[in-house]
Amino acid sequence: MEEDKVTCGVRTVVVYGPSGMQRQTRSVHCPAGNGTVSLEHCETCAARVATVASADGDRTHLACRVDAEHPARAVTVSELMPRTVVAVRPELRADVVLLALVEHDRGGAPVVDEAGRPIGMVSITDLLDEYQAMRRAARSPAEPPSRPRLVGDVMSSGAYTIPDGAGVEEALAELTRRNVKRLMVVGDRGQLVGIITAIDLLRACPELPRRSSPALAEAHPCRFHGQSATGEARLQDRERLSA
Repeated sequence: MEEDKVTCGVRTVVVYGPSGMQRQTRSVHCPAGNGTVSLEHCETCAARVATVASADGDRTHLACRVDAEHPARAVTVSELMPRTVVAVRPELRADVVLLALVEHDRGGAPVVDEAGRPIGMVSITDLLDEYQAMRRAARSPAEPPSRPRLVGDVMSSGAYTIPDGAGVEEALAELTRRNVKRLMVVGDRGQLVGIITAIDLLRACPELPRRSSPALAEAHPCRFHGQSATGEARLQDRERLSA
């Protein structure tokens, strides 16, 4: 029986709590149809060929053998989403999350329970009140400090999720139905494995016109195609004046 070699991405979820990094989990969406499996389980599987990431230290992808008779694999959200996501626990102090989001240039982070299942989202917008409270406390050091608020106090509850084996069309339909820009991607047991955004999905759509550069060039000919007709006329005027 013939074998085909496919590549699957390794997803990393880093969870932070009050004591710092609580957990880091790595998993894959098995290309042979075994659902969500841990990286440790995947690396003991006889079907695995090798880690195929360039600069193998991060182990971001694995090569796997599957039977040629296996149905063709459609592109899933697991392969399109970013390889790493940072999540936080609701017991983490809100001001700590705010500083971390600014430091890492993130607009928000999913909030997960003890089992790693998403329960909400905390964003920069949610944390603006906390930022103002920090500024007021810095200006009035004599006032008694208020109790620090936690992520659970300020987060947006509820999580819009999609399975890691879902396809592009299913994910786009869910984004439209929910009227949101991103979905939390979950494994077989509901645990967070990543986040997929509308931009991630649209990049994978072959029907999407790739005309951004030509369209800009038509709107701004002198920037993208040398001198415009007006620019050439001005150049000729300068040459005549200097003659």
